[in-house]
Amino acid sequence: MWGKRKNLNTAQTIIPVFALGVGVLIGYLIFHKKEHQATFTTPPAVNVENSFTHINPLSGCMDICGKEFIMRELHWFRHDLDTYIEKIKAKQSDIHVSYYFRDLTNGMWIGINEKDEFSPASLLKLPIMIAAYKEAEKDIGVLGVKILYNAKEFSGVSEEAGVKKIDGEYYSIEELINQMVDYSDNAAALILMKYFGEDKVAAVEKAFNISIPPNATNTTNFVRIKDYASIFRILFNASYLNKAMSERALTLLSHASYKNGIRAGIPDSIEVAHKYGVRDVHDASGKLVEGYQLHHFGIVYYPGKPFLIGIMTRGGTKEQKEQLVRDLTAITFKNIDRQIKTSDTVLSIENH
Repeated sequence: MWGKRKNLNTAQTIIPVFALGVGVLIGYLIFHKKEHQATFTTPPAVNVENSFTHINPLSGCMDICGKEFIMRELHWFRHDLDTYIEKIKAKQSDIHVSYYFRDLTNGMWIGINEKDEFSPASLLKLPIMIAAYKEAEKDIGVLGVKILYNAKEFSGVSEEAGVKKIDGEYYSIEELINQMVDYSDNAAALILMKYFGEDKVAAVEKAFNISIPPNATNTTNFVRIKDYASIFRILFNASYLNKAMSERALTLLSHASYKNGIRAGIPDSIEVAHKYGVRDVHDASGKLVEGYQLHHFGIVYYPGKPFLIGIMTRGGTKEQKEQLVRDLTAITFKNIDRQIKTSDTVLSIENH
């Protein structure tokens, strides 16, 4: 049944799982037709021993002390967002969007259709990453464990981007986490879920209120934008993973290779830790039978005023939704940028 996760105790069980469409998380990871395949060699270096640049400076002063936060309350800018969404819907009535913004310095937030539910798709890879890093808190050596890649076990796995792996080669846990997050690699996600166990992944999902409902399928809408956005907020505040692992997670997310959506709406000079997810369902002939969904979440590290943005969409074409996400992000950024440039209220975090 879709609502019950299968226990992947042996590598040989992976193929029938895909063939039968059993296991909710796996269903969410394999629905894509292959669009392109990235070549992955060395994962980006992540050294967080003495450097915390992505988590909340207020969670503790280390080398981030001396940074400044702009604490002034932002003014609402929802009207600009609503005006744009109404304009888009007038042209494409089947497009539906949820939007979430949160100022990470003082908590002001804006939600549009924030109670609506969507299919999470590849967004479910983040709980796998968090489960892995939770284990690494106990033993950092787990990230160096190497696992043999057997291509035959993944012949039925399609990739939305993916990483070309070599049959018979060993890949470390850290490499697989990088592949899964940076390139949204499905095979890497399955290997990691098998290694760490579905119970640990399910515990993370439960903690973030995104547990997969009973009898769900890969077309089931069950994730609300505000719930999923909490993953980024909690990583930023280092309140689930410790500081080192939260920093590691956000550093990795800031290296994500996806350049559309939120990333395209923010100037290249400003760092963004982000994750996207897409979902489309085709029949045997390749015809689209279930509406395309595109979602994107991220922390934008605007100097002195980091903020969280999440956008979930369905209906219309991929290109229309990518533009929608990009434009809503650009509207958000312009409002923040305009307000901050007229702000003179700054909190300096000093060393004590």
